[in-house]
Amino acid sequence: MKFRHIPLVQALAASLGLTLAGCGGGGDGPAPVPVNNPVTASSLCPAQAMGWTASSNTCTGPGTEAASGSSIVVTNTAANLSGTASFACANGAWQAPTSPICAAPAPTPTPTPTPAPTPAPTPAPTPAPSPTPAPPVDPGKK
Repeated sequence: MKFRHIPLVQALAASLGLTLAGCGGGGDGPAPVPVNNPVTASSLCPAQAMGWTASSNTCTGPGTEAASGSSIVVTNTAANLSGTASFACANGAWQAPTSPICAAPAPTPTPTPTPAPTPAPTPAPTPAPSPTPAPPVDPGKK
């Protein structure tokens, strides 16, 4: 039996990432058999904005392109929040984040004002001595 479509089958298999074993010349023989070479989706996850929620806060940050099977850590760029999350790439798709952290930064402690020193009491002025009264005039003396 002659299998005349081997080049077409080989081209199709190659476009799908398959390698064929068996007869390759179109002569009589067994039909082509796929070799263990599975078809996989795109192996890259795209660079894109990533978002996650933790502690009722939502963080975002730029994600970089990554190969399937690898992970990236994204750092928050949203104002007034701080956090990170790890994202895994599987078959060209980003998975839900693991270990997400997203929180408002700890408040800066307000210094306790130091009270102004209490001034020492001002002493009361010393009263001036009373003038010495003039001696009484004796009306009988002139």
